[in-house]
Amino acid sequence: VSLSSEHLGDDLPAPSTNWPISKILLLNCAMAGVQFAYATMTAFVSPYLSAQLKFEPWQVTVTWFVGPIAGFFVQPIVGALSDNSRSPYGRRRPFIVLGGILTSLSLLLLGFSTALGNLLSGAGSARVLAVLGVILLNVAANTMLSPVRAIVADVVPLDRQEAGNSFSAFMFGLSFATCNLIFYIAATVYSVTPESAAFLSLLETMTSVGAVVILFSLIPTCIVGVEEPFAARASNKVMVAEHDADGVQQSKIVVFFADLWSAARRMPPSIRRACIVFFLSWAGYFPFQVFTTNVFGLQTGTLIATASAVANMLYSPIFSKLSVRFSEKPLYLISQTISAIAMAFLGPLDESQGACIFLAVLIGVNYATMNIAPFSLIGKAKTDDAGAFAGLANCACVLAQALSNLSTLVVQAINPNGGDLQPIHVAVFYSFCAAASTLLLAGGTQANYRRITSVLDVAAHAMEA
Repeated sequence: VSLSSEHLGDDLPAPSTNWPISKILLLNCAMAGVQFAYATMTAFVSPYLSAQLKFEPWQVTVTWFVGPIAGFFVQPIVGALSDNSRSPYGRRRPFIVLGGILTSLSLLLLGFSTALGNLLSGAGSARVLAVLGVILLNVAANTMLSPVRAIVADVVPLDRQEAGNSFSAFMFGLSFATCNLIFYIAATVYSVTPESAAFLSLLETMTSVGAVVILFSLIPTCIVGVEEPFAARASNKVMVAEHDADGVQQSKIVVFFADLWSAARRMPPSIRRACIVFFLSWAGYFPFQVFTTNVFGLQTGTLIATASAVANMLYSPIFSKLSVRFSEKPLYLISQTISAIAMAFLGPLDESQGACIFLAVLIGVNYATMNIAPFSLIGKAKTDDAGAFAGLANCACVLAQALSNLSTLVVQAINPNGGDLQPIHVAVFYSFCAAASTLLLAGGTQANYRRITSVLDVAAHAMEA
């Protein structure tokens, strides 16, 4: 996807070119930390609520629905506030540290909700604390996630943005794979089932480990991510005006959201279109992510999630190389189409563990693609609005999660006896919508046709070899 020169921010300071892969990985350690929290949440929450706290299926879906809604408001606010921070410690790092501490505490609240509930008044309190833990964890993780993405756009040189965002996705996959692999090994060795007391012990152990991992992950990011805040430009600065045209003082909240809307309107068209595709991709992926252990069982579900995360981790660095040669659009179109087809076969092949793992690998490749492309474009723009743009892109992500959950609720209400595969049916629908939407990305039809055929030719030659 091409960007016009007007979006490249030539008036911004030239970054250092001394950015080897090792330094990029250290910068993205905080991403690994926050994703470990997400991995723990997606692996444990659905079986925990269903088996331990006796939630009905629709109650589990509602719980997953509330979290993304909270994240929707947090992401752009934190992004825009960090854009305008004049802290001596930088624009992003104070928010990363704050978000990391809150994420650790929220994860512990979720993990120990049953123990804390028993100290209070029993199962009712445990249910309330578990739901509160999920909501607070979403809010805290989103507080951390937006500046973690934006700091890559701020400090990594323009010619290394693909690598910066690719290895951010690599850390995504590494965290998810590690967490789910630990979960799978423990569940297998100790014969853990969602109904057993051992499940609660495993949940408490994993959330405790996760809290420590998050806090330690902040250290390398804050050391490597030395920021040189850009001078805010009058046209881009958020919350610069507190009076309307008649000189009447306005609420800071009104000014904030007005300027946030202005940032959305300033978003380059190529980034805006990528966010639309990102939105639909997440709507298709989210049910697969959070209901895997419920649909396929605890052990098979964690193994499927591990396979998808490993594919994401391994493909992320490859994507940055391929995108230089072919651009993002044909890669996104092909991977999203393959992912949609793979999602469609998950239901019919749900009894075959090997087939499901293979399909999960294909889905994981697209997961890497969809989490790199939008943020790579934001990084290339090199603008003071990087935090707001990253927050708005992540807003698309959380809105997509809310949409897929709402769709699942509707499907469950229409057909209460539809079975555990209903979330996968929702995932299939939105995955194909996302595949069709990749045509929105910038570029001419003939040029994209040539790129797509080039990618397919390379793949065919590789298979022949």
